[in-house]
Amino acid sequence: MYDIEVVGTHNYILANGICSYNCQDVEYEFLKVVGETTSASMNWGFHVYTGTPKTTDTTLALLWDQSSQSEWVIKCQHCGFFNVPNPEQHLLKMIGKTGPICAKCGKPIYPRDGGYVAAVPSRINRFAGYHVSQTIHPMHMYSAEKWNDLLYKVDTYPTLTLYNEVFGWPYDAATSPLTLSDIRNAKLDPSLPVVNKPEDFEQIAHRYRYVCIGVDWSGGGAVSDSYTAMAVLGLRNDTDVIECVYGRRFPKETTPMEEADEILRWIQFTGADCFSFDNGGAGFLRMEIMKQKGLLNIPGLIVIPVNYTRPRSGDIMRPNQAKREADLYWYTLDKSRSLAVVIQSIKQRKILLPDFKDDDEKAFQRDLLALREDPRKALGGETVILIVKKPGVPDDFAHAVNFGCSAIWDHFQAYPRLGQRYDSSILDVNPDGTPVMPDEVFGPRSDWDRFAEAVMQKVSVVEPTSLY
Repeated sequence: MYDIEVVGTHNYILANGICSYNCQDVEYEFLKVVGETTSASMNWGFHVYTGTPKTTDTTLALLWDQSSQSEWVIKCQHCGFFNVPNPEQHLLKMIGKTGPICAKCGKPIYPRDGGYVAAVPSRINRFAGYHVSQTIHPMHMYSAEKWNDLLYKVDTYPTLTLYNEVFGWPYDAATSPLTLSDIRNAKLDPSLPVVNKPEDFEQIAHRYRYVCIGVDWSGGGAVSDSYTAMAVLGLRNDTDVIECVYGRRFPKETTPMEEADEILRWIQFTGADCFSFDNGGAGFLRMEIMKQKGLLNIPGLIVIPVNYTRPRSGDIMRPNQAKREADLYWYTLDKSRSLAVVIQSIKQRKILLPDFKDDDEKAFQRDLLALREDPRKALGGETVILIVKKPGVPDDFAHAVNFGCSAIWDHFQAYPRLGQRYDSSILDVNPDGTPVMPDEVFGPRSDWDRFAEAVMQKVSVVEPTSLY
């Protein structure tokens, strides 16, 4: 319900409430815009969202994550156990032959002995969320016919349909390849000096044989979940470990000029060997600004523009020759395969990250948790694992790390030892002590002859057919 007030040529919509049924099909970004129509409502302004969550990345599932996450917890009158009816807790064990049973002792339990309990009590007054499942609904629990129908569904429904339509719970094939524990375990040595500003890097510069600044430019506007993010990455002198000594998401109000200035300061103070960045549309403006400020005049700096590509065979990262200008080049990077290497490197502590607090929901390290593995069927019938993004949360820092680490690995033409079939490592040396892999593979932007030669060395790579 809403009131419309017309003043001159301006229309004002004052909504007393927003109610969205099946909001899983509504674009997440629209909700805040629509919700502002209630901002002037003094006594009402309620927002109600209901529906079937479908997959874990729909709007309703994202709203549930932000809510109090209240469950109808049922106390067993026989053993005193508190049963939580969601699939991640006790729901599957609560389904008995004639009705709900205790997940611990197996005796009958009754919904009337329960009540809503919030997983996040601090959100009850701000954003209350309630989960309802057929397994504890009175209509199904008190009717033998309905309960038998429920048992039939459990036995015959596909898993996705069962979770969505019967359990009221999100379910999909995509899985999170990294957990919070993985990221916490990959933290830097706590005894190292903390790097919060470019000048701090001087304290630890001696630890690294190669330093790269990775940047993923923001690709959206004010309502987007995309930010410009950067990662300062150093390859250790003594191992094949890459340490991310500093990372940041730039606030949305940061101007392109301010972003360019700060990144240039990091490049200069760290003595970076390489600057690797997203070469998309948003990167063009920033690069023009940085070039005008002297980026290409920094001694020894290799500039690596990167364009993501879909899955393909052959090298994960490849240089590409310009079509028009001799000094214009870029690299293509297989998005899913390169992110898969980064993910595995973090799991194996071959990439280390700055520490952060578990309750810091805005930590840039959490961008890595937005990565999802999504199996897809290609035209040839084979399954292709794509690395995709969970909607509603940023993943920009993850890509900044990927651009930077991929540039380092490509420079040495070797990946870290991950317990997989890699023929060489950055640490491998010849009997005389010289590296097996040349210390430099691709020259800087101005060194086109060496770059062109490297292109010619890779012309034998098999071109893939479309996977879609």
